[in-house]
Amino acid sequence: MKYFMLLVYLFSLNGCLFYWKDGCFHSPQLVTCDEPRIAFSSIAYYQKKLSVGNTDIEQRWKDAFSCGSKYRDKHLSSIIYPVDHSLIFDKCMIQKGYVIFSSNECGLKSPKRMNKGLCNE
Repeated sequence: MKYFMLLVYLFSLNGCLFYWKDGCFHSPQLVTCDEPRIAFSSIAYYQKKLSVGNTDIEQRWKDAFSCGSKYRDKHLSSIIYPVDHSLIFDKCMIQKGYVIFSSNECGLKSPKRMNKGLCNE
């Protein structure tokens, strides 16, 4: 009995669990409790050159609407479906003085520590 308990104890120290049904070793899964990560909407990646991170939101919506997007379509699905007009939209926004950032450059909207300050909504 002592050897059996010692074996069970050593095996549990190893951090592996043996699942008899499929004959495999499984390690315990790591679970992290972190804040939910919220990305910026697609329209937030368009920023005026002179006011990056502080672009006027209403003016950006007006410019996006004049370039072919539906007003308040924050994911810009109206320029993609049914026909992809995203290149035309990008070109129009660049002509209006906007810079287009990627999601990596902007970071995340939430949590704030992952927001790089380049995009705003």
